[in-house]
Amino acid sequence: MSITKRSPYHCSLVGVREFDGCGVPMQERGESGPVSDVRTLLVVAAEGEYRAVMAGLGRGEGVGGVRASAAWQVVNAGGGVGVLMTGIGKVNAAGATVLALSKEGVRRVINVGVAGLLPGGGGGGDAEGVLGIGSVVVGSSSVYADEGLVTPTGFQTTAEMGFAMGPFPDPAVPASDGLLRLVRSMGDAEGAIATVSTCSGTDERAAEVRGRTGAIAEGMEGAAVGHAVARWNALDGAAGVGVEFVEVRVISNTAGDRPKQRWDLRAAFERLSTLVGEIARV
Repeated sequence: MSITKRSPYHCSLVGVREFDGCGVPMQERGESGPVSDVRTLLVVAAEGEYRAVMAGLGRGEGVGGVRASAAWQVVNAGGGVGVLMTGIGKVNAAGATVLALSKEGVRRVINVGVAGLLPGGGGGGDAEGVLGIGSVVVGSSSVYADEGLVTPTGFQTTAEMGFAMGPFPDPAVPASDGLLRLVRSMGDAEGAIATVSTCSGTDERAAEVRGRTGAIAEGMEGAAVGHAVARWNALDGAAGVGVEFVEVRVISNTAGDRPKQRWDLRAAFERLSTLVGEIARV
C-alpha cells in the first residue's frame, strides 16, 4: 500500500480507496469547511478527549457525537483548526498523523489530551507536589519510554544500542521552538512527557519511568505524533514545509500503584476544553 500525497482527494491510499473522508462529502459529516483549510491540527487519542476538545472549540460534544468512522479523519472545526481522533497507542497516533499531514495546509500539530502524573513530577518531591489533577503540562519534549533493551545492568535506549529511530535525538522528540513559545504560558509546568505502551500501575514502574526519562507525566501517543511530524518534515516532498509539533496534556490521574491512584477525568476534560479554547486563539 502506498500513499500518494497532494492528490485531488488530498490523500489516496493506492489500491484501497480514495480518501476525502471515506468518500463522504465534508458537509454531510458536519464539518465547517474543506480539510485543506486546516492550519492547526489538534490530535487526540480517545473519544472523551475528542468530546472535550470539540466542546472547547464551541462545537458542543462533537458534531453528531463521535462515530467509529470518525477515527483517522480530520474534522474541520472552523477558524483554521482541525481535530483528529487517532485511537490509543503509538501505531494509531503515527499512522493517523501521517495521513492527516498528507492533506494540504497543516502547519502546526498539537497533541492534546490527558496524562498521568509521575511521582516527583509535581515538583514537590511527590506526586502531589506543585501539580495536581487538572494541571496543564507543556511538553518541551516527548520521550519514548519503552523502546530499547532491558539488561541486568539497566535500560539501554535504541540510540545506545546503535539504532536511530528518527531525525531527532533518541529517545526524545523535541517540541518545535516557535510553537513551544506560543503555548508555554498556557501550562502550569513545562518539561518532558513520557510516551508509554504500558502505563505505570505500580510505584516501581512509575519511579523507573520518571527516573529514566525525567518526565513529569506519561501518555501513550505524544512521541509517536512528534515522530511522524519529524519524518514528514524530512521527506524530500515536504522540504521547506516545516510542520511544527508540541504535546500539551492535562493531568487526569496520578501514576503508581493502581489502588492508590487518584482520578478525576471530569475535571481534566473541563480543563482540556478551556485549554483548547486558548490554543485556538493563538
